[in-house]
Amino acid sequence: QLARQMYDRLPTTMTLRWQNFPGNNSFLCDGRLIVSRDWGTVGCSLFLIGLVSIVFYIFEAPFLWDTLSPAIPLLLAYVWLLMLVFLFRTTFTDPGIVPRAPKSESLALYGDQALMPRTKEVMVREVFVSSHTPGVLRFDALLRLKEKMEISLQLLTTITPHEVDGAPMQVKFCFTCRLYRPPRCSHCSVCDNCVENFDHHCPWVGNCVGRRNYRFFYGFIMSASLLSLAFFVASIFHIVHISHTENKSAGEAIGATPGSMVVAGLCFVVLWMVGGMACYHTALVAAGITTNENIKGARTDHPAAHSHGTFAANVFGYLCGPRSPSLLQLREVCDLESGDARDYGSTSTDEPLTRGTV
Repeated sequence: QLARQMYDRLPTTMTLRWQNFPGNNSFLCDGRLIVSRDWGTVGCSLFLIGLVSIVFYIFEAPFLWDTLSPAIPLLLAYVWLLMLVFLFRTTFTDPGIVPRAPKSESLALYGDQALMPRTKEVMVREVFVSSHTPGVLRFDALLRLKEKMEISLQLLTTITPHEVDGAPMQVKFCFTCRLYRPPRCSHCSVCDNCVENFDHHCPWVGNCVGRRNYRFFYGFIMSASLLSLAFFVASIFHIVHISHTENKSAGEAIGATPGSMVVAGLCFVVLWMVGGMACYHTALVAAGITTNENIKGARTDHPAAHSHGTFAANVFGYLCGPRSPSLLQLREVCDLESGDARDYGSTSTDEPLTRGTV
């Protein structure tokens, strides 16, 4: 309450940084939680989780409680709660957004080229402004577009000397954020931010998956896979148990407990999708690469640059190592009249780059 009173006494030109954040993000709890603007799709994930869980605990949990042990449904309930914790941590955690460089800093370091429009913006403007017919480029507009694209590509492909554990790494310039991206950093077209160790943008969790929330995402898909597998096995066991103890055929056993077949069918579909994703990300963790790097083949020249060398070391480094602090300073006060009012912390750090830090 004291902080709110102090904020209310600030001049009208002063505001908190999260209130003028340039990326496509939404904020909750007065800037303490950051999500993507498509985070409403998390409701679909929660609906599927709730549907499968409700059906299971109506039809299967009483059978497991009476036949095997009460500990089994209680243990599965604990895994279910853990899965929700991982989901919410993935959704509401800063994935590792790199603050955009201020215009004054970009002009001092890179000159006027740093403020050039992006290639796509140039193309769209030339198509719809310079052409008599929308969608058709005139020859002179095409020449101007070619010149601008050549200048943009020259800056975009500029390589700065950078090494990680002795392995040279390529860093490219981002026209949106006006900075050279750190190694393994990529710009998310959905959130419109550069994200450290960018893996992918996942609409099912409503956020980017990057350096700071990858471990939570991995925990979510692993717990969801284990829970789906346990639900599926329990449902099949229920049907087989009825068939053996009551001397019924498979069809009669399914008719005696139709809910078991519903749970088995739902869990099979979920396990096919989420389980495959869990296996895929396990292989990525073992190799020390991200989904973005695997798809683009971004670091095939130096495969050991971010790997700890062994499977166990990579798993510990990616999932159990120290988590880097957020570079965003969303709850700090900034002046709207300043030309650099949309500067969200420094993009430089004195911390040395190490292997496989996520």
